[in-house]
Amino acid sequence: MLLKWNTHINLVSRQNPEKVFDELWEKAMEIENGLPEELTRILDIGSGNGFPAIPIKLMRMHVDIKLLEPRKKRYNFLLYARTELSLYEGFNIYNVRWQEFTLPDYWLPEKILHQGIKLGEDFRRKFNLQSS
Repeated sequence: MLLKWNTHINLVSRQNPEKVFDELWEKAMEIENGLPEELTRILDIGSGNGFPAIPIKLMRMHVDIKLLEPRKKRYNFLLYARTELSLYEGFNIYNVRWQEFTLPDYWLPEKILHQGIKLGEDFRRKFNLQSS
């Protein structure tokens, strides 16, 4: 699915997409293996090609994941992937930048994924998080 869509929009490197896919999957499994068993909420910022959020969700169906993807083409890919993989419950995708997103008061993420995106003090203030 990722490789098919990659011919239309840039989701991974086009020079060796199969190798990149394998590397992304391996990295996602490393992240998933490092997560606490009791984890229930993940916020993925700049979700793009769905890594590592999709593999994590496939391994942990009980985890509620919110994906933020501002680019419309990548957002559409994520919607397609969610449908193809039947990831409806606890897998919400938003076509928005993190600066424009408002978390529900009852939903505080236990893990924040942000590959390739630098998050600073503005982010921590917006989501009422402590500095790490």
